[in-house]
Amino acid sequence: MKGTDVIMFFRKIERKGISMKHLTITVPCFNSEAYLERCVDSLVVGGEHVEIIIVNDGSTDRTGEIADRYARQFPDLVTVVHKQNGGHGSGVNAGLARATGMYFKVVDSDDWLADNGIAMLLAGMKRYAEADMILFDGYRNSAAKEQPWEHFAHSKRWRAGRKLHKLQRGVLYYPMDFPGSRVSLAAPWDKLYRREFLLRCGILFREQLQVLDDMIFNMEVLGKAGCAAYDKSRIYHYRYVEASITNKYQADRVTQDKKVWDYIEWYQTRQSAEAVWEADETEAFRQAYYCRIIRSFAICCRIHFYHRENGKCFGGKQQYLKSVLGSRPYAEAFEKVRFGNLEWRLKALVLFVRCRLYSGVYLLHLAARVLSGG
Repeated sequence: MKGTDVIMFFRKIERKGISMKHLTITVPCFNSEAYLERCVDSLVVGGEHVEIIIVNDGSTDRTGEIADRYARQFPDLVTVVHKQNGGHGSGVNAGLARATGMYFKVVDSDDWLADNGIAMLLAGMKRYAEADMILFDGYRNSAAKEQPWEHFAHSKRWRAGRKLHKLQRGVLYYPMDFPGSRVSLAAPWDKLYRREFLLRCGILFREQLQVLDDMIFNMEVLGKAGCAAYDKSRIYHYRYVEASITNKYQADRVTQDKKVWDYIEWYQTRQSAEAVWEADETEAFRQAYYCRIIRSFAICCRIHFYHRENGKCFGGKQQYLKSVLGSRPYAEAFEKVRFGNLEWRLKALVLFVRCRLYSGVYLLHLAARVLSGG
C-alpha cells in the first residue's frame, strides 16, 4: 500500500464513521511483574491513536493480574490476551492476530518508550507513509548507564532492489555491509511494520525457532518489503538485564541454533529458485550467513560451551566444541567465510579454528569476559 493509498484509506473509513487505530502495540510478557507497569505507563499516553495488546504468555507471577488492571483502567486502549506459554514469538503472533491498527509494533515488557515516543512514532508513520518497515533509534539502559542506540548518521530510505537486499543482509550480520553502524539491525523493538503488509505476505514469527526468531522475522520482512525507512528519532529504551535469556546458560543452544541455520538454508534455496537476487547478491547473502554462524558460535562459547553451569570437565567441553565445529554448517562457514567480512575478534576466532588451535578459542573467550567485565 503506497503512502497516498494509506491516506485515502483513512479518509474512506473516516467517512464511513468507522473508528480505526493508527497503531497497534503488542507487549508479549512472561513473568514481568517487576517491569510491566513502567512499560505500559509509557504506552497509554497514546490515547485514541493507539491500541495496546498485552499478551500474558503463561506467567506464573503477578503479570496477568497487572495486565488485567490496566485493561480495567483503560478499557478503550488496553486488551489482554492470556495464553499458555509458547515463547516470545508466539506472544507476538497472538498480538498480531488481534491487531486492528494500520501499523504494528512490538514492545518487550521490560522496556519502555521515551516520554514523547508515541508522538514520534506517529510522526514517523506520516513522514514515511510509503514504507513497509520503519527503523528508529533508541537507548540501551543498564544498571550502570544509559547509552544511545544509533544505527546510522542520517535518515534513509531503501527502495526494492539491491539497496534493500543489502539491508536484509545487514539483519544477519550488519558489520559486513554497514561497518559504520554499531548496533544490530535484527531486533523488532526498534521497528514499526505496516500490518497490511505483514498479513498480505504471511510474515509471522516462526514459532518453531526458540532463538534468533526476531532476526528471521526481519530477514523475511526485508525480503518482501517494497520500501523501508530509517527515522533518527529516539523512541525506545531497551533494558539490558544481565540475567536475561540472552545471558543465561542454554544447554540446548547449539541444537536451537541449528534449527535457525536449517531455516536460512531453506530460505536461500527458495530465493534462488525465485531469482530474487543477482548472482553476486546470492554470494553476499551467503557470506552474511557464514558471518552470522560464526558470531553465534562465539556467543555459544559464553552461554553454552564455557558457561560455569556447563557440568562437563574442561576436556569434555573442548571435545564437544570440536565436534560442533566439524558438523554442518559450522565447518563450511569457518572454511568459506571471507576474512574481510568479519570483525577483528571473529577473524581471530576463525584463524584459531582453521589452525585447529582450540585452546586459542578458550583464550579468546576468557579475553572477551575480561573486556566485558564478566
